[in-house]
Amino acid sequence: MASPSTRRIAQISSHILVACGAVVLVVWLQGRGDDGQQDPPPDIADADVTAHAPAEQTGTVARAADTTIAAVPTTDADSSEEAGGLAGQAPIRIIATPEVLRVWHLTDMKLRAEPAQGEQFTDFTWHFGDGSEPVRGVEVDHTFPESVADRHITLQARRADGTKLVLSRRLPIERLAVVPLDGEEAPAWKLPRPRGRRLVAIGPCDSKTLERLLVAAAGPWRADGVLLVGDAQLADRARIIVDSRVQALPLLLFDVGPTGAGLSKNATPLRVIRDPAGEVKSLVRGGRSDVHILSGLALVAIDTRDEVDNVALRRLRADLEVATAFAATALLSARPLSPLRDGEAPAALAYRIYEQALRQRVRFVLSGRSRLAYDARYGGVGAISVGSVNQEGCHRPMGSDHCQAPSVSVVDIPDAGGLRAWHLRAPEFERRLDHADLPAEVGKYRR
Repeated sequence: MASPSTRRIAQISSHILVACGAVVLVVWLQGRGDDGQQDPPPDIADADVTAHAPAEQTGTVARAADTTIAAVPTTDADSSEEAGGLAGQAPIRIIATPEVLRVWHLTDMKLRAEPAQGEQFTDFTWHFGDGSEPVRGVEVDHTFPESVADRHITLQARRADGTKLVLSRRLPIERLAVVPLDGEEAPAWKLPRPRGRRLVAIGPCDSKTLERLLVAAAGPWRADGVLLVGDAQLADRARIIVDSRVQALPLLLFDVGPTGAGLSKNATPLRVIRDPAGEVKSLVRGGRSDVHILSGLALVAIDTRDEVDNVALRRLRADLEVATAFAATALLSARPLSPLRDGEAPAALAYRIYEQALRQRVRFVLSGRSRLAYDARYGGVGAISVGSVNQEGCHRPMGSDHCQAPSVSVVDIPDAGGLRAWHLRAPEFERRLDHADLPAEVGKYRR
């Protein structure tokens, strides 16, 4: 038999175990909340900058998302298209002028806080992250010391009710061009060799320029096919040129013009207009097809030239499900999913179209109504907009101060890995649009 002292020790040990179990149970129940569910993480608004609730409550400052988000897709699209906005927009936009820091030089920069519509703040405090003292004001001037890497600044804003908001913004350092040694001339940029299938997208242009582009697409550019982004007139001129100059080049028309009287009203927005070798495979379902296969790339179109109804969305869902059998899928929409230019109307029910594209693993959504060349990410899907070769007036990306030059777009779509897109400047088509023409961020798009 056990001695009395042994039994006493066993009793004490059991009491300790019961007490510890009770403490663990209480802590677990408190963590789950009153309804038995785990507390959700704090809301994070990822738009121009990343914002969250007062830092005093969380003890952290949210970092802004990198402008190169190919590896960090965001999904801050509107959950209700009828609401007319995109959920998750940051309450304050931080605007920096200039937008980049100079390498190994002092950089004088003006920083401005721009509250979103309906937001009201009474005080702004800027922290520059370079050892200097904080500065208050809605707009401040600051000189950053010599930089060799990107910097992060922090803005603390106070609302009228006393609550605070903390935002962080990454200030990128300028990317210097490669300078040749010993006085040698820098090699001229050349369009790389194709990776995967190559698609050349041509917007409206005159007949002479169109002939040059079609010959280049079939020759040195080594395109698998040409997508004409325009209307039936552009297609007719291209067919005549190809029949006389280029024999083996599939042509497809992506009609982005307004639907009115004539062919465009009743025709599908995407159709094959020339393919004598039969390289484009059409998937016909129900007597009408918006799905074409070009070298393993499935091209699916939804007609967003006017309104989009539930019938069109159901058809899109079915077409995208068929397209998943192929190596890659591109979705064509005349209007973009989100505006690229000031005052532009995006596609109707854009979020529901985006949701289908995301669910069916669409590689990119291509649009052409904007007449603006751009490639970036829209949430978790790539986005490419095709410009016009014959630009009239100033075509300026939203939020940019630069008018964009006319261009033609070349897109490589490999079976695996990221897309490659270049927008070649007219009239030579030997140089690509630069950073001023393709800003890192346009509305909800990020490169």
